[in-house]
Amino acid sequence: MNSLAFYYSLIAAMGSLLGMTLLIFREKWARANSIKLISFSGGIFLGLVFIHLLPESLEINRDALWFALAGFISFYLLESFMLFHSHSDEEPSGERHHEFGSLAVIGLLIHSTLDGIAIGAGFEVNNTLGFLAVVAVLAHKIPDGIAIGGILFHAKEPMKKVVLISVVISAATPIGTILASLFLKDIVPYSMGALLAFAAGFFLYISASDLIPQTHREHNVYNFIILISGIAAMYMLKLFFNVP
Repeated sequence: MNSLAFYYSLIAAMGSLLGMTLLIFREKWARANSIKLISFSGGIFLGLVFIHLLPESLEINRDALWFALAGFISFYLLESFMLFHSHSDEEPSGERHHEFGSLAVIGLLIHSTLDGIAIGAGFEVNNTLGFLAVVAVLAHKIPDGIAIGGILFHAKEPMKKVVLISVVISAATPIGTILASLFLKDIVPYSMGALLAFAAGFFLYISASDLIPQTHREHNVYNFIILISGIAAMYMLKLFFNVP
């Protein structure tokens, strides 16, 4: 197993706990800046997809775009079947509080595991791509931590249970990385390209359906600038690491 991938996935997993901590101890700040964090995360994801993952996957798999499309559609269907949107504008009420919170936990647990698999796949190609995947995952896990905390508090779950659930969701990321490292060790280049493209579709779906739409909740130019800053950050990392 790639120990570097595992250690970095632990760092990425801390993002959710950081978001939860901000919500508990700095609730006003967390809620006031959550859209800005989401805007930056959306830009990070777009940069990861179009500057890093897709070009890398196309180099080793000429059918990569089809696999990216398959990834996008697959997670659209998954989210549709789960009847859950991690940043939904709808507020559950009455008896639906607990049900909504449970669906949120299941959805984010799957999401977190897939984050870990994407990190593991990146490190199987090279350490730079793996590190960039970690940056993207870490960036969006902070607002995710704020979101899941808010949902569970709204569902009137006790604090101990909220913290426990957050730890379990965070732990799913390194578990996903371990699974990827075990099963992708001897994978052929074509299949690795397909997996990277599929991961690109996954990240693109999160950005396009979960993150970017939330930036419209605040009608100002700053969110657009922050979004572009996220993309620029991924491009600067490309130059810094001298990635072809």
